[in-house]
Amino acid sequence: PQHSDAEGEDTLPRVMLRGALVHDYNIGHWWQALTNSQHKAEVCEQTLALEHEAVSIRLVEHWLNEPEDAFPSGTFSVRTLERLLDMTLKAKTWATRNHTFKLLARLIPQTRRGQPIGLSVEADTQLAKLALNHSSQASQAAQMIGRLHSETAVQALLPGPTSTDDNETTQVLDALQIIQTTAGHLPRIVPVRLRWQIFWRHFQQQW
Repeated sequence: PQHSDAEGEDTLPRVMLRGALVHDYNIGHWWQALTNSQHKAEVCEQTLALEHEAVSIRLVEHWLNEPEDAFPSGTFSVRTLERLLDMTLKAKTWATRNHTFKLLARLIPQTRRGQPIGLSVEADTQLAKLALNHSSQASQAAQMIGRLHSETAVQALLPGPTSTDDNETTQVLDALQIIQTTAGHLPRIVPVRLRWQIFWRHFQQQW
């Protein structure tokens, strides 16, 4: 098969970058040497899919140093985004968790309309759980849900019909307010009583 000159020129840097990440040697040099963003994205996806945790952590650290607009929106597959979320949830240190989640937040695409599922049922549900956590990442998770317009995620964070936990309700309202701000609206599955509470909160915040 015929290959473009650019693809041929990038063959060595692609192979060497994968090797550098695996062996933790001269990563910066080969990261810069691979200038084609599509080919670099392919290396990122392949590394996350095939290599062990320590290699993936090294990858994330260099990936974060790329400009935020280095890769066009939608460049990375849903499976890659799911892997980053899984890394976040299983991270053994706060730094790894923070870096991986920060990268995921950067890569989540902005959709224009509501959809039943953003990434996958499992991933959307995990994002909903993160959005209800008492952590600094809760608001980021809610923003991701808003960007994905995921009805599954919103459904997962809604309180049960018999819930009387005021703290739980406050967390839900916090998350829904961020989702509404990010997405521009809430899906129809959000009960009217919660919509009114969010509206009243917003009104009070303006004054």
